Amino acid sequence: MKNWIWALPAVLLVVGVSAFAYLSIPSAVTDVTLEDTTSQDINEVDDAPQVIGYVGCSNTWQTIEGYHAAGGDKFWPANKNYGGGTIAAWANTIDSGSKYWAAFDHFVALYPDTDTIWWQLCVRHEEANAPYADAEKLLEAIHDRVPDAMVYVSSLPEYPDAECGITETIGIERGDALVIELLEKNPELVAGPVLQPMTSDKTTFDNCHINDESRPLLGAELKTFFD
Repeated sequence: MKNWIWALPAVLLVVGVSAFAYLSIPSAVTDVTLEDTTSQDINEVDDAPQVIGYVGCSNTWQTIEGYHAAGGDKFWPANKNYGGGTIAAWANTIDSGSKYWAAFDHFVALYPDTDTIWWQLCVRHEEANAPYADAEKLLEAIHDRVPDAMVYVSSLPEYPDAECGITETIGIERGDALVIELLEKNPELVAGPVLQPMTSDKTTFDNCHINDESRPLLGAELKTFFD
């Protein structure tokens, strides 16, 4: 009995270390949490006809959030992990993995009937020379994951009266040019929706992201196009 009592602290220490090690194991989808899925709880939409996926950045998931607020039910839920998802960010992490691909792959597994992808091209101003090869690499990765899906490609809307410091005008222009080139060189692609300009009354303080009041407006346009 005395030997067992002396051994107890060591046993508890081993159990505690093991539990900590288990909780510390990285997961491919640790970034995909209910807190990040903003428009709906993914546990509540398994029976919904979620057949349209998306690739993009912050403005993309904010538009998706607006789509659901406008009554749409075909798109995957909005997810904050798409924030910062430029063409380069997606293309450069296809093999290494990232929060973008973790979220995308999670939704592909959750909604196996996905047959459409909306791809919104996001380009930061410092990436204004983003090579076409990166866009093609990203497109190939989309086809690998959802080979039978129809892919619609759009660029970010323009900022007519208050330039977004993240993209600047040059980033928007590069996105527009890549959309044209992608459509010319990939006949299987379809031109996606051209959303209304991001005037200053529709953006947050940074003149880039969509404010809460305007998300349903852009979401309604997405709903009209796809539904």
